[in-house]
Amino acid sequence: MTQSDTNGTGPSNTERLRQEIDVTRAKLGETVETLARKADIKATVRETLDEKRQAFTGQLQEAVTAARDIRDHFRTRHG
Repeated sequence: MTQSDTNGTGPSNTERLRQEIDVTRAKLGETVETLARKADIKATVRETLDEKRQAFTGQLQEAVTAARDIRDHFRTRHG
């Protein structure tokens, strides 16, 4: 059962404070999680390296395909 304010229309000061504390705790938890992620430099470096590796692999595959196309073009022309 919640206490009401003096005219019975809403939560008491105590209840409002508890609600504010709950909201503040939730925000603080989110902030701590964000800071922990940012502080995990190894994970950030790993993520960045994986992204760069994937991009490089894609570009390398495109280059190999282009080189094979050029080779095949010259083979059929001069073959």
